[in-house]
Amino acid sequence: MVDKVIPNGWRVCKLGELGQIVTGKTPPTKYKEYYGGETPFITPTDMDGRKVIASTQRYLTEGGVQSVRSSLIPKGTVFVSCIGSDMGKVGIAGARGITNQQINSIIVEPPNDPEYVYYQLSTRKDELQRLATSGSAQPILNKGHFSELDIILPSPAEQRAIAHILGTLDDKIELNRRMNQTLEAMAQALFKSWFVDFEPFRDQGMEESPSGPIPKGWTHTSLGSFTKLDKGVSYKGRFLSDDGLPMINLGCFLGHGEFSLQNLKYYAGDYRDRHLVYPGDIVIANTDITQKREVLGSPAMVPPSETHNSYLFTHHVYALRFDNIHQHWKRYVFFTLLEAAFRERAVGFATGTTVLALPRDAILDYQVVNPGNRLIDAFADQLEPMLALQYVNDKQSHTLATLRDALLPKLLSGETRIRDAGKLLREAV
Repeated sequence: MVDKVIPNGWRVCKLGELGQIVTGKTPPTKYKEYYGGETPFITPTDMDGRKVIASTQRYLTEGGVQSVRSSLIPKGTVFVSCIGSDMGKVGIAGARGITNQQINSIIVEPPNDPEYVYYQLSTRKDELQRLATSGSAQPILNKGHFSELDIILPSPAEQRAIAHILGTLDDKIELNRRMNQTLEAMAQALFKSWFVDFEPFRDQGMEESPSGPIPKGWTHTSLGSFTKLDKGVSYKGRFLSDDGLPMINLGCFLGHGEFSLQNLKYYAGDYRDRHLVYPGDIVIANTDITQKREVLGSPAMVPPSETHNSYLFTHHVYALRFDNIHQHWKRYVFFTLLEAAFRERAVGFATGTTVLALPRDAILDYQVVNPGNRLIDAFADQLEPMLALQYVNDKQSHTLATLRDALLPKLLSGETRIRDAGKLLREAV
C-alpha cells in the first residue's frame, strides 16, 4: 500500500486498472509435440537478472501455445514470479510467449508505459511477499492480490522519461555484460585452439596418450598433484544477515559454466580461514538439487569486486587451492574444467537419488594435459588484455548499477525529478 506524499498531478491506482492480468499455465508435459518449437516458455528460472527475457530454456510449438492460449502474452508484457522463494522477480517479455503457473503478468495498455511499470514492480518484492497467502507448501501471490497492488502513476510522458533514464543505465550494463560474454567466448576459443585442437603445435609432431594424440613432449598430470580442495562453511540459517560477509552459494551457479554474484547470501556466523576465497580463485559446485546435472561440477572464477576483498563459500561449493608454483595455472585449469570431457565426468561421478553430490576424487583424480610452464605463461599473456577489459566493464557496470539503484526509488516516488536525474545520467554515461 502506498502511504507517502506524491507530487501534484501524480495519482495512485491498482495494478489491475492498467491492463489485463494473466496467470500462466504449463502445457501438459505428456504431449511431447507441445515442446521444442519457437515460442518462449518463461519460468522463474529464466528470470536471471535480465530486464528483457527474449531467450528461455524451453520453447513451445504452436500446438503447445494453443493448449494454454488463455495464458498467451504479447511482447512488452511485464511479468512477476509469484510463488515460493523466487517471488518478486520481474521481467519484460522480449517476444510473444507463454509463462508457467508460477508467474502473473500485466499487459499494460496505452497510454501507460510498460517499462515504467516494470521499474515500479522491481522495487516491491517485500510488499509482494507480504500480500502472499500461505499455501500448503509455499506462499503464493494469487491473481486477485496481484491485481490489487498499488501503483504510483505520473503522466504518461513522465513515465516514459523515468523509464528512459533508468533504461539507459540498464542498457549500458547489459551492453557491458554482452561484451564480457564475447570476450569470454574469445578466450575459450583460444584455449580450444591451443589445448584441445592443438592447431599451433601440430607441426612439431603428435604422439598417442590416454586422452588421444597430443603434441610431442607434452604429458598428463592429475589436478590433485598440484591442487587440493576445501569445502565451504556449513552455515546456519539463523545467521543469514544483510550485515554479514558475502557468501557464494549454489544459487550463484547458473549452469553451463555461467556464474552470477547477484544471488549472494550474507552470513554473520562463525567461519574459518579455509572458508574464504578471493578474486581469481576457482570455485566448483559440488551439489545439485535437480536431476538435470547442469550445476553439478560447474566451475567459476571469483571475479574482482569494488566492494569485497574476499567471500565466504558454502559447503555446497569446493574451492580449488593451487600450490605456490602452479598459481599461474588457474586460468588454464578453469577453461579445462569447462570442457565437455570434465562435464561428462562430473555427471558420471554424481551420487545421490534426490540431491546429487560430486566426490572429491572426481576433481582431484582428473587428468589434464600438461603443455609446460612456457605455454601456460604464453596463454596467460594472451588473455591479459581480455581480462583487463572485462574488469573495466565490470567496474563501470557496478558504478552504473549503484547510480540506478539510488535513483530508482527517488524517481518512482517523485522525490527526484527528471531534470536532476537527467544531469546525473549525462555525467555517468
